[in-house]
Amino acid sequence: MRQKPHSKCSAYLYTKHNNRVECETVAASGYPHGFGSNLTGFTVMDPEKIPQKAVANWENSLGHLATMIDPNFDTVGVGITIANGRAFCYMFVGNPTAYNSYA
Repeated sequence: MRQKPHSKCSAYLYTKHNNRVECETVAASGYPHGFGSNLTGFTVMDPEKIPQKAVANWENSLGHLATMIDPNFDTVGVGITIANGRAFCYMFVGNPTAYNSYA
């Protein structure tokens, strides 16, 4: 089974977007369309609260929030990797009306 793009990208431990890698990873997973992505990283205090912290970070950013609530998105995937006391969280939301230039 292939690793999902959100899990693969979170495992890269990025602290900023790498659009080419993200686009190529999504295309390689078989999703043929464009997408939006949210990325956040933070120190892990309580592993059980990672999802809430990631969503709160994205909700407190107008651009990230817009990605999460865009009605054109039809799929979602979230990947979380914990390394050296930090959480690296990705959210990909697929948009069948958008184009992935690396697909």
